[in-house]
Amino acid sequence: MSRRRGGDARLFANWLGYHALCEANRSAYVQYAERRCIDRAEARRCVDTVLAALEDSWIAVLGSRCPADRIWTDLRAEAARRTPITGSRAGRLHAILRPAQADIVILHHDLGLPVERAAHLMGMPAPVASALLRSAARALGAQFDG
Repeated sequence: MSRRRGGDARLFANWLGYHALCEANRSAYVQYAERRCIDRAEARRCVDTVLAALEDSWIAVLGSRCPADRIWTDLRAEAARRTPITGSRAGRLHAILRPAQADIVILHHDLGLPVERAAHLMGMPAPVASALLRSAARALGAQFDG
């Protein structure tokens, strides 16, 4: 009987952790997806798709090297699949920069998130995010407006 309760407690803790992550990050995920997908409804569907898949594999994600990185990689891929071929700033950034560089520019400069928060969302240390911002500025040169 106590074994069952322990299992129920672990399931509840896992469920709670998943929902806490969604609550804490959903808004930033949607804002990022809006920059990539352009359309607000499509951006929400993008995030819903990623979070639904995450819920189904939550235990495996928690066991990964860096859950935030895994989630961000999934979000980036889903947003890329839904990105229209247009001249959006996010599209131009992703055409010129490496994916992580483009994403940190979008999160920090376009959405105004502090470097630490953007780094946390992407699953990387803040100094790495700062280095990516500096290298993006060099790569973009005069095109860099942040």
